[in-house]
Amino acid sequence: HGHTTISVVPLFRITDEWSVIVAPGITFPDDDPSDIEPSVHLETAYEFLLGDFHLGPSLEVALDPHAAHVTVGVHMGVGF
Repeated sequence: HGHTTISVVPLFRITDEWSVIVAPGITFPDDDPSDIEPSVHLETAYEFLLGDFHLGPSLEVALDPHAAHVTVGVHMGVGF
């Protein structure tokens, strides 16, 4: 299945290295865009700081009334 999600994405810094994101939003299924449903994405990442560059493991859980998925990955970024 496919969908598009629009969310508000607040990030909470638990420590300098550990962040938690709670992103409530709405999801539009590709096969019926008028069927708007609530959704939420929860993500956590632990960042090893290398100067302005940060790298570390991440875990995300996404939930909506029709599906749920878990994503394990690597967070990479440059602070500014």
